[in-house]
Amino acid sequence: YIDDYPTHGHTITIEHLLTHTSGIKSYTSLKKWDSEARKKDFTPEELIDWFKNEPMDFAPGEEFRYNNSAYFILGYIIEKASGKSYADYIEETFFEPLGMKNSSYGNTSNIVLKRAAGYQKNKDEFQNADFLSMTQPYAAGSLLSNVEDLSIWYHAVNDGKVVSKESLKKAHTSYALNNGKETSYGYGWFLGNIQGIPMYQHPGGINGYLTASLFLPDENLFVAVFSNCNCHNPRPVAFKIAAE
Repeated sequence: YIDDYPTHGHTITIEHLLTHTSGIKSYTSLKKWDSEARKKDFTPEELIDWFKNEPMDFAPGEEFRYNNSAYFILGYIIEKASGKSYADYIEETFFEPLGMKNSSYGNTSNIVLKRAAGYQKNKDEFQNADFLSMTQPYAAGSLLSNVEDLSIWYHAVNDGKVVSKESLKKAHTSYALNNGKETSYGYGWFLGNIQGIPMYQHPGGINGYLTASLFLPDENLFVAVFSNCNCHNPRPVAFKIAAE
């Protein structure tokens, strides 16, 4: 899908990207991704060019390391395969058919009804969160939603309305590294259990916002907690709610 991408003699698959095992350097870990760089708008091609020549962290499949570059590239692959922008594809393929009326691709210019302002904390003072161009998180984190829509999403996924049952089973199976060690991560979800009950979950974090969401398929139970300050981690609260 990206003919000129430097793979350093390795074969990097879509599965490697999905499972955070590609070895590609995550652009959010680069020193040059500073407060000034985060204000710039990029096209998908421009941001891929911005990080693609960085040395790899490890050979594909050797380690698990959370990787925003990988999911950025996955969004670009969606554009190449569908002929649509990532934003349009997500809206037309998922949000509209599923009735997710409070979900969209992030855009700081558009007026969004009841959009929550994001904050950060500096010592004992709250501040507006630092600006981040939504062209940069892209497929790795530029979607807006609320708890109700996220509930629609998780139930739709579990009910086979998003991908086939076969694909879902693979997405919710812990990926094994080259040495056979399991990562407790499938395709896009962390896997585990609460009090012995199977669970899949994923946190979210971006300037001014933190989220935690989880689903217990055997109990058809969904829990999400959102925070509009990056100073309050909602994950312990979400897990406590699910456990009770």
